[in-house]
Amino acid sequence: MKSLLAIVLSWGLACGLAPRYGAALAQEISSEPFVAWAKGHAMAVTTVEPGHGFTDLQPLKTTIGQAQLVALGESAHGVHEFLAFRNRLAEFLVQEMGFTAIAVETGFYEGVQVDDYIAGGTAEKTKVAQDVFEWDPAALEENLQLVEWMRLYNATASVARKIRFYGIDLTGGQSGEFKESRKALDAPLAYIERLDPSLGQEFRQQLEPFLAKFSSSSYPTLAPAERNSLTAAIADLVSLFERRRIEFVAATSESDYQRAYRNAVVARELDALFRAHANHAGNVKLKDSRDPLMVRDAGMADNVRWVLEREGPQGRVFVFAHNMHVMKSPVLKEPYPEFLPEGGRTSMGQYLRSFGDAVVVLGFSFQRGEEALKFPPLDATSVDGLLAQVGLPLFALDLRTAPKVGPVADWLSKGKRIRMNDRYGELAPIDAFDALVFVERVSGVHPIH
Repeated sequence: MKSLLAIVLSWGLACGLAPRYGAALAQEISSEPFVAWAKGHAMAVTTVEPGHGFTDLQPLKTTIGQAQLVALGESAHGVHEFLAFRNRLAEFLVQEMGFTAIAVETGFYEGVQVDDYIAGGTAEKTKVAQDVFEWDPAALEENLQLVEWMRLYNATASVARKIRFYGIDLTGGQSGEFKESRKALDAPLAYIERLDPSLGQEFRQQLEPFLAKFSSSSYPTLAPAERNSLTAAIADLVSLFERRRIEFVAATSESDYQRAYRNAVVARELDALFRAHANHAGNVKLKDSRDPLMVRDAGMADNVRWVLEREGPQGRVFVFAHNMHVMKSPVLKEPYPEFLPEGGRTSMGQYLRSFGDAVVVLGFSFQRGEEALKFPPLDATSVDGLLAQVGLPLFALDLRTAPKVGPVADWLSKGKRIRMNDRYGELAPIDAFDALVFVERVSGVHPIH
């Protein structure tokens, strides 16, 4: 549906959108000092692929330090090198730095299915691999690799603490639409019905008329009064979990309760997103998709906070999502102004800045991609173009070690063009990311056949 284009944008803006990019912005500050500094401080990485040890990644221990949360972004979805390095970094963080959980840009409900599998469950492998990234209807070899490594790690008897997996996104997304979001309501309803059939039936009667329409395509068909009734019913469901937490936990377990409760919270987030999008779609003067996109990022940030709480004071969490979700500052110039004319939408990473030094954000950059990916030609003056001048095919660069004053600091603090899917946006690198990972060439993902 054309009215769902904002939803499509919210999961990566990379699928089937025609390349669009402008001439390089005039550079008021010379880039030469930055390039010279980067050449002297780049940390060479030998490969993105797991299974090659961690010797070359040891310098990242200084970059990460004691951070409780490390977020790695990707410039676009559907790229093998980004997912392969995600897998390698996950293994490094767990085995070398004691990280206890991996949280990724997939639906919360879908993440539960993955978590059950890596704990020894019997789900079908291909389906679990697809759940690692709900938006793509194809299961990917890169995601199966991650899943199988986590499962093997947890099965090792000597492991003192099993690793957990979480989905931090809203439930039910696929191919640019929220097609199966009713799962976020089905799960808590089933939980209540198991505990108290009478109470469960009461809540099901309230929600049943709306379950089939709890999707991005069907929600707009609800009348305003029906939308209000749905919102009220979801609010009552969340309130039930909050006021009866003690008895619910006693009757089941803390883990079962938390999963069911969080599904209800995610349903509330989805309802807010559907409302925001319907409000914009119904007013010809409101073409801006800013509010729906920000509802999603705010929900993702809240889900990350919940993950950190669940992992406890000794827990450490690795988050993987798009650069546009993890970046800690707003885009200064939107790559898609036709959908975000007002600009300035709030990212998940901006909310996570409240954790201060407990969060380290790494953004991904690249020089060129294989022809099938349809990326625009490299802008030599962009962040990506200048990192290409460092002369290494793969490296990490800790921006926080840059001089705090002088030409390098000035360059990093000003708006610079950077690849964002099939276009270029503009941001201040030092505000958006703590470090950057650069890879010279990228290729497409590997679907499971």
